[in-house]
Amino acid sequence: MRTVLSIYNKGQTLHKIEDITLLTVVSIGRYRYNNIQLSDSKVSRFHAALFYEDEEKYFFQDLGSQNGLLINGEKRDYGLVIVGDKIEIGDFTLILQKQAKKAKSKEHKIAISEDSAENAATTAFSPVAFQEHLIDRKLDPEGLFVLYRITHLANLSSDFEELLQLIAEELYKAFKPDRVLIVALENNGERLNCLAKAQREDVEVRISRTMLNYLRENKQILVTEDALADEKFKVRGKTAKSVLELKMKAAVCIPLKWDGEIRGVLYMDSFKARKLFEDKDLQLLVLIGEELSMLIERNILYKTIKDAKAVLENLLAARDVVIGNSPAIKDILIKAGRIAKTDITILITGETGTGKGNLAKLLHRNSKRKDKPFVEINCSAIPDNLLESELFGHKKGSFTHATEDRIGKLVYANGGTVFLDEIGDLSLMHQAKLLKVIEDKIVTPVGANTSVPVDVRIIAATNKDIEKEIRDSKFRQDLYARFTIPIHLPPLRDRKEDIPLLAGYFLKILRPQHNPAIKKLSNKSVDLLQNYDWPNNIRESHTSGKAGGLNL
Repeated sequence: MRTVLSIYNKGQTLHKIEDITLLTVVSIGRYRYNNIQLSDSKVSRFHAALFYEDEEKYFFQDLGSQNGLLINGEKRDYGLVIVGDKIEIGDFTLILQKQAKKAKSKEHKIAISEDSAENAATTAFSPVAFQEHLIDRKLDPEGLFVLYRITHLANLSSDFEELLQLIAEELYKAFKPDRVLIVALENNGERLNCLAKAQREDVEVRISRTMLNYLRENKQILVTEDALADEKFKVRGKTAKSVLELKMKAAVCIPLKWDGEIRGVLYMDSFKARKLFEDKDLQLLVLIGEELSMLIERNILYKTIKDAKAVLENLLAARDVVIGNSPAIKDILIKAGRIAKTDITILITGETGTGKGNLAKLLHRNSKRKDKPFVEINCSAIPDNLLESELFGHKKGSFTHATEDRIGKLVYANGGTVFLDEIGDLSLMHQAKLLKVIEDKIVTPVGANTSVPVDVRIIAATNKDIEKEIRDSKFRQDLYARFTIPIHLPPLRDRKEDIPLLAGYFLKILRPQHNPAIKKLSNKSVDLLQNYDWPNNIRESHTSGKAGGLNL
């Protein structure tokens, strides 16, 4: 099965992202660089984002939108969404659904308008689209070369500030002005932030306020061959003070727009009265201005998503914790602190619901691999005939319905951590293949003749007695021996001193959604909780608190 995100408008299906699990972050908003663009006045430029947690769960975050969003009819700022949940943004409804797998969708950039999905258009820079755009402009070979150089730099550099500086230097070499400045207008144009510059060493970084005001009022390119004599810059017949002080002559100001407003300027000038640019150069500069605007917009979106991701990571870290003050939990946390930064394989044992997955995530977050993927695989939830493809991947044509190559989750997690939950349910055949991954650091996709190197840390968990499984010939002794460090999580009934802490924690995270009036648990409630056996451990305590609306 695959997770599909369906987008509806007034009951009509507009679009589907066929396998949303291929996207770690899904940005949603009116702005054209979002993964999902919703053209609706009630939708903010950067409205919300979904962050991948597992194949059936996403974490969502409102990005400070004006009109907010609804999850299953309730206004929320952040939280978990699962298969079947409805996300309402403006007049649009987004629903996570499970469908049978088919070939992967190769396009995840969509745009939707209120009238029709077919009429919507999205503008995103691509070399092909840009080349087609240039055909109509009929730039000369020199202009095309300059534009090629700039777009080539944009594709090479991943550092935004470095990229703008390289573009400024390229323009300085191409047009030979005295100054090239790329400037952002902040605080409604009252403050200037120089993003990049290329100029003679003896020239200060200044721009005429009069020229900027003219540019903002007229919202079009500004060109002058002699600013001191130009009527546009005269007040009551006298040249504006800022123009006089700068002693500037020829200049060009090109507006940089995003979100429909002038938010920056590409500025070049010379201290000699001359025609700084030919008409053909101005066509080129307009195109360069458009490219710069897109680069700056893209950087704003990147920073917005990055900031939101940091917020959500903190929220997730606070949710996936190992809570307890009992001697057993203290010993486990001390042990986890010692081994987290190593690469040794770990086997976590314990009954269902004791928090084995949370401990695995804690180990990953405190490891040197924390910035790489954490991939969770439930070995008992995947049919045996599909598990090999899920773990190791497959080649096109290797079996029925294998319509394309697919990487397995072990390769997808390269550099990070793989958490194999319920490893005791692996067949002996799959145990042998996992042993080869641990020993040789390679995987062989189904139907492949060659192996793929992988660098992953393996953390496994089981609720079974593995030593008994070995005696019953259901688990390989040599694989068990590869799990250097065993950690056992005791059941909740054996550490009842942790129950008040857990109850307080669940009260804190569930109260805002279910019963905000409850501030703390009564002594009677705590006594009742401690006298219960909790056969399903922490998972049951969380579910019970949720189902009871926290009326404990």
